[in-house]
Amino acid sequence: MSVAPELLEAVGGLLQPLLQTLERVVWVQRHLYPPQAPRLARELAPCRETVAGPLQALEAQDWPEDLRFMRDRLVAAARQTVELVEAFVEASQSPEGPIGREVAASGRIDGRRCRERLSGS
Repeated sequence: MSVAPELLEAVGGLLQPLLQTLERVVWVQRHLYPPQAPRLARELAPCRETVAGPLQALEAQDWPEDLRFMRDRLVAAARQTVELVEAFVEASQSPEGPIGREVAASGRIDGRRCRERLSGS
């Protein structure tokens, strides 16, 4: 089976920024301290477009039927990553958001409660 070079380029074009963004998310998690959330969000925010552009290019490709499972998983992972970045940036900018509420409520961070609020649990 032969795969179109454009399809291979689209996959490669998405994988690198997707993996880099996921690494950046891990970095943000390691450095998460609510008063620093806006700075961390500024570091993470450009990753949205870094993934969104290649995601659109990948979605525009014609995929062979036997590779659709791969497309579906890549698209789902990329969309979830973009949504995660958007949610963190939004939450970090609002004093009423989950991060701001946590700091205001206790003057300190409870990691478990923040994770629950961010995840909607």
